[in-house]
Amino acid sequence: MANDNNEDLTSAYSFLAINEIKTRFAKLNSKLLRGRHIQASTDPIEHNLLEQPKYFDHLRFFYQQLYGLELNRRKFGIYDTYFFLDFSDGSRSELAGDELGTPLTAPQTKFGLMILSMYYEKFFERVKQVSWIDIQNIILHSERQEDYKRVFFGTVQDNYTQLQLGSLKSLFRRMIKIFDELGWVSSTDTESDFSFIINISIRRLEDMYREELKDPDALFNQLAKQKKDENNGEDIS
Repeated sequence: MANDNNEDLTSAYSFLAINEIKTRFAKLNSKLLRGRHIQASTDPIEHNLLEQPKYFDHLRFFYQQLYGLELNRRKFGIYDTYFFLDFSDGSRSELAGDELGTPLTAPQTKFGLMILSMYYEKFFERVKQVSWIDIQNIILHSERQEDYKRVFFGTVQDNYTQLQLGSLKSLFRRMIKIFDELGWVSSTDTESDFSFIINISIRRLEDMYREELKDPDALFNQLAKQKKDENNGEDIS
């Protein structure tokens, strides 16, 4: 019986010897296990491999059996798809960070949900480019400026110091680097400033926070409370 099981597994994994898989698997596996979301715009070679049903089915079984992970595919419209690994229970607390299994921090959550909102504001733009100026305008001048100020600064003020704004900019730079690794954005940094492109896979956050997004006011209040607790009631200085 044990030999039969081994033979079954050997047969199930034999697809790894296929040349098209063999030459691409190491890079694909490394990206997926780090929590990266694979899409055509950022990882075209790996995406093309996963788009082929004969390979996707084999790889899905492989990750289920060997890692206890689910290889997922999300499709939007006719052409837009992305792929990612998740724990079989779908727990968002086990999702991301530098490696699969590291939870999102509070700053990552705040940044991510803001970027998700910007994605929909730019929904009909082919390339969803965002700059630091765009981010500042949303936080300081948008219709929800008071909510964003409470979430990112801890207090609502008409003006903030250059030190406060600089600290926030540094935070966003760190978030962009992390989200770039996850595939949610693509950094387009320059020496003088930073900018990024929002990718289709940012919609993963929509799945992760579906219930919370049904009540945006409550979500903003929760995130603002976290910031106030973090600052002990004081804004960034």
